[in-house]
Amino acid sequence: MPISPRKTLPVLPRPLALPLSMVPEHVHSSLIARALSILFANQIKAGELEFLSDRMVCIQVLDAGIGFRLSYRRRRLVAGDRDAKPDLSIRGTVYDFLTLISRREDADTLFFQRRLKMEGDTELGLYVKNFLDGADIESIRFYASGDFMVQRSVLLFERLFGG
Repeated sequence: MPISPRKTLPVLPRPLALPLSMVPEHVHSSLIARALSILFANQIKAGELEFLSDRMVCIQVLDAGIGFRLSYRRRRLVAGDRDAKPDLSIRGTVYDFLTLISRREDADTLFFQRRLKMEGDTELGLYVKNFLDGADIESIRFYASGDFMVQRSVLLFERLFGG
């Protein structure tokens, strides 16, 4: 039986990525840190993000041309120092991160398929993965409306940019 060709995964077109990539990384980092601090307020209060204390994670969204540097200080997520080397870097495309957030794909699958790539402190990477896998998503603020939007975003992204 012949092997079927692998379906091309959706990618954000360069003209749409250009405006995003022109915004300084620190602005992206500050916005995402603030949003995640609100979303994970219960987990932060419970001390579930202490493993990130004085550590920095860099998330690069390759097709969007953007990156986020996140640290955890004084019981909140903050923008990481843009001049410091991150302890952990995770790279992928918009679609890869959307499928992870929507739980359509799990982190293990995405890493195994080499759609998400990780560099640096693998123990910290395992903590991040376990936190995401073990998070009680129903307890995350705005889960119901946010999940609906994420699920719709994945479908829209596939329709507009799918291969």
